[in-house]
Amino acid sequence: MASYTNSNNNSSNANNYDEYSVYIETIQAPVIGKLFEALNANVGSINMWFTPQNLTSVSNDASQTCECLLRLENKNFETWYVENTMMVGINVPILF
Repeated sequence: MASYTNSNNNSSNANNYDEYSVYIETIQAPVIGKLFEALNANVGSINMWFTPQNLTSVSNDASQTCECLLRLENKNFETWYVENTMMVGINVPILF
């Protein structure tokens, strides 16, 4: 179990994540939105691995000519809590 909280975060419920397997907060929502918009143009579905240290995804486009690697480190988020490593399949077009 790993938890990371940026020192600038003043959340009143800090470190109370017992009901969550994955809990992530960021003030950079527009950047994350643009990231998934770019993935949507190239990749239909992705598998994302949430670990105590980072979020990682490796996927190919439909024609198998382009490989997309994504790695976001926990230190770049305001709050990051991942109890155990977890793989999540995401159908990217559904996010839009």
